[in-house]
Amino acid sequence: MQRTEIYILCVLYNDTIKNIRSLKNFEKIIENNENIRLVISDNSTKNEIVNYNKNYKLSPGMKYIHNGGNIGLTAAYNIAIGKIRREINKSDQDCFVWFTDDDTWFSEEDLEN
Repeated sequence: MQRTEIYILCVLYNDTIKNIRSLKNFEKIIENNENIRLVISDNSTKNEIVNYNKNYKLSPGMKYIHNGGNIGLTAAYNIAIGKIRREINKSDQDCFVWFTDDDTWFSEEDLEN
């Protein structure tokens, strides 16, 4: 049976990756499920934040994209979807995409269900 890949798309704006409210819980669920990925699509405009985020040590299963500025929520999601589409096209797997942002809270229980 083919495994479904799950992508959590999280848009970040003018804050650091470490301040994503659900980051620790995302990391836990990714660590325990190799079919779950987190894609951070960064709309930040402040250079010091962008530099911090670009150099942040991501856990395995996480990807970072800087969008060059605040392109809006929908455009940031579309860029991340384009990246996912290229990965999925290389394989023949089904995919589920979950949209969120940096200040939305998900408990461990929410993510496990």
